[in-house]
Amino acid sequence: MKNEYFLKYEIDNDVLAITSFSSSGNLAYQVENDFNNVFNNREKLFKKLNINSKDVVYVYQSHSDITLKATSLDKSKGYKSFESGMKCDGLYTFEKNVPLAIFHADCVPIFLYSKIDHFVGIIHAGYKGSFKQVSKKAIQTIKKEGINPENISVFIGPNMSYIHYPLCDDEYEFLKKVNHLDAIKAIGNNKYLDVEEMNILDLVDEGINLKNIHSCHIDTYSDERCFSAKKDTIQKRMISLIMLKK
Repeated sequence: MKNEYFLKYEIDNDVLAITSFSSSGNLAYQVENDFNNVFNNREKLFKKLNINSKDVVYVYQSHSDITLKATSLDKSKGYKSFESGMKCDGLYTFEKNVPLAIFHADCVPIFLYSKIDHFVGIIHAGYKGSFKQVSKKAIQTIKKEGINPENISVFIGPNMSYIHYPLCDDEYEFLKKVNHLDAIKAIGNNKYLDVEEMNILDLVDEGINLKNIHSCHIDTYSDERCFSAKKDTIQKRMISLIMLKK
């Protein structure tokens, strides 16, 4: 499952899904002034993955609650600039050989797959986006395509553990309002916010079976293979990518 340059998810033979590790370098234009460094890092990674770098569809993410459908016509969006990506925080497609990519460090990358519907998707669920219920709204969007959420398998990539998110009063009130108090973790007298669990609860609320949700349980803050926006002095980003191969 683990690789020097990326984490590969064993989802299905028809699917390629990875999260890059820090050994692949920074892959996001928006946090680095050196265009060539990011461009070259991407080229090296995609060569290892046997992907044409011009085929990748990137998000122009902003911690929004928007998920959009991508097609082969969207290939190369975000190829040479962050701003030229698709303006959303979630992508899905029914087409093969259309790689979908998001950027993240501590945020929660969420991979979606339905073999029955020949569909893949990916969500960038950051702290802000999670309070906008980006995962819940992504599934609502996908259900409009006629997809039964019970057919969807979910894989959750590296993200920052709840121990680094002390709970505040406003967060408690929100979780209480949406009946997500299970996203609160207690250690002694201290309470913490589990952002990954918030998204799991939203996914289950929209009809995804809990037994179909799988987490890699990697903490980006403590795992040296990962970039961490909270820990690292110089900001860098990994990518998570998913693609239908067949």
